[in-house]
Amino acid sequence: MYRLMNRTRLVLLSITILVGGFAGSLLPVRAISPDKDKLGKLVIKTAPVAEGEFADPKLEDTVKDLKKNHRDFVIVEDEADADFLIVVVERKNELRSPAGTVVNNKTIRATLSVKEDGKWKPAIKLEHGGGNFWELAASRVMEDAEKWIRKNLRKP
Repeated sequence: MYRLMNRTRLVLLSITILVGGFAGSLLPVRAISPDKDKLGKLVIKTAPVAEGEFADPKLEDTVKDLKKNHRDFVIVEDEADADFLIVVVERKNELRSPAGTVVNNKTIRATLSVKEDGKWKPAIKLEHGGGNFWELAASRVMEDAEKWIRKNLRKP
């Protein structure tokens, strides 16, 4: 039985490689510009720390999560190059009980600003929870930013 399973796996693996290689050669090759269908350039950073306050290193983790979920944005590091700015204001783990059961809800709060005439204009506050996952909350914040820009700045 074990030998038969190994042979079956080998045959399936061989077919997959053969089909995958064959299908790949039939696909047309075209140059795709990485910025062609993007909404614009986005810089993501943490809120500045007020004098006498302590920096929250977890906010940097949130910046990393947001950058991983960049969606239709081109991530840049320099504000001078950016069209949009997301500032992470808060990252909080809240206990909520939506139906009587207490659950963790990891919430990210941030702001979105749009560059107009070289200056940042506040656009919208972004807040989203991701249940037990910071990356899910970050993905939802990025989705909300994208939706707002498409709706209000008429990007297709």
